[in-house]
Amino acid sequence: MQIEPGTTLRFAPQAFLLVRGPVSFVGTADQPIVFEGLAASDGNAAWQGIVVMEATAPSEWAHVTIRSTSGIRYPSWSLTGGVTFYYSDIKMNKVQFTGNVGEDALNIIHSNFELDDIGISDTASDAFDSDFSAGTIRGSRFQDIGQIGGGDAFDLSGSDVTMTDTKFIHINDKALSVGENSKLTADRIVVEDVGTGAASKDRSELHIANSTIKGARVAGLLAYIKKREYGPARLTAENTIITDSEIPAKVQTGSFLSQDGKTVETEDLDVDALYETVMRRGGR
Repeated sequence: MQIEPGTTLRFAPQAFLLVRGPVSFVGTADQPIVFEGLAASDGNAAWQGIVVMEATAPSEWAHVTIRSTSGIRYPSWSLTGGVTFYYSDIKMNKVQFTGNVGEDALNIIHSNFELDDIGISDTASDAFDSDFSAGTIRGSRFQDIGQIGGGDAFDLSGSDVTMTDTKFIHINDKALSVGENSKLTADRIVVEDVGTGAASKDRSELHIANSTIKGARVAGLLAYIKKREYGPARLTAENTIITDSEIPAKVQTGSFLSQDGKTVETEDLDVDALYETVMRRGGR
């Protein structure tokens, strides 16, 4: 499927776009491609979103804007992502997601991805969710994530990702959430005004370097177990400056966290209580 530069498509509230194959949405700086909803009588312009499934070749998106998605709700199935790639590799460059009112603005599942200069902003809940996928993200920005409470900006499950030169501003919950046996290498990251700057959990490994975390309300760095079946996590930070944060670093007994080669002392941590209070959905 191919859409030409300068195209704007508007969808009714119950409509979504489903493609079983690769898609080429390549706009230009002067002629972007826009997907958005039709305003209803109450002024709500939300629509369900886009699903790309089981594509036999990579998709390519460039200079694309997606506004006000809500996730897929169909009689026989549903998806949490406003935009979902399922067993479908994707390359994105200069793509903007704004105003998602569902659970995830972008969800990539069992796919390879390359994301360059993407932006996700003004979400009700989470921004990006990678499930059992592998890829890179460079030069991107996440801002105003989780406006109804909760809300992770970058959430990994069973994934292996490299990130560079990316900013996280005004994140209700976690800027980086690495879980369920995932690996994330993050370099030159800027985090400001978040619940938690970077969290590694459930047999995951997170390495962050040459970065800054400012204004973390829960912790700058956090390593712990949420799901017992996975086990402890590891987090290493090098040349990462943490300022104006309630707790610079916290690690649950059994997990491992180090800063500039120095091991942070472990402590007993009631993770259930943590998720019921400062990390709970609907609270900031």
